[in-house]
Amino acid sequence: MLGRVIRESLRAAAAVRHPNRFATTRCRSSNGHSTAAQVTDTMLEAKEDHYGGVIVDSESLPHSTSDFETALATSLGEWRGQGKRGIWLKIPTSLAAHIAPATSMGFDFHHADPGHVMMTAWLPDTPNTLPPNASHQVGVGAFILNEKREVLVVQEKNGPLKEKQVWKMPTGLVHAGERQKVHKSSAHIARVHKQAKGEKAQGSY
Repeated sequence: MLGRVIRESLRAAAAVRHPNRFATTRCRSSNGHSTAAQVTDTMLEAKEDHYGGVIVDSESLPHSTSDFETALATSLGEWRGQGKRGIWLKIPTSLAAHIAPATSMGFDFHHADPGHVMMTAWLPDTPNTLPPNASHQVGVGAFILNEKREVLVVQEKNGPLKEKQVWKMPTGLVHAGERQKVHKSSAHIARVHKQAKGEKAQGSY
C-alpha cells in the first residue's frame, strides 16, 4: 500500500513538471462517442469522419504557432499510425500564422471563405480521393438489370452506410467534366457500374 502511495505521489509530481507527457486527448468518433487515450505529447482535438479521415476542431486550435506546430506534427504521426486518410484543417483568419507550418507538413488549400481557410492533407500513399470544393454536387444512381432480371445491389466501402450491412443501388457523385444531362449520363453511370463490380480498386469519397 505504501509503495503504491509513493508511486502515485511521484507520478503527480512528474505531471506538474511535464504536463504534456501525461496529457489526455479526447477524439470524438463519427458516432458521437468520445474516447480517451494517453499520448506522449499534446494532440489537436479532432473527430473522425465517415470516410476514415479526421476533422480537426478549429475552435480548440492552440493560439501559439509553435504549440500548434508541435501538436500538428504529433497528431499527424498518430493519425498515420492509425491508418487515417484525409485530414481537414480549418484555420480562422485570426490564426493565419498557422498556415505556414501546416503547408510545410503537407497541407494544401481546399477553399477559403470569409473568416477562414480550409486546408487538407492526404496521408496514405494512394490517390487522393478527397472531393474538390464545389458550388454544388450532382449524384447519380444506377438501376442495373441483367438478362435474368436480377438487380445489382452493393454495400458501401466508404461512407455513412459503411459496415451497416445495408444493400443499395450503386450510387456516386458526378466528376467534373462528365456530362450532366440525363440522356447523356452514360459516362458517370458506366463508371459507377465498374466501381460496383470491383473493376476499380479504390473506393471514392
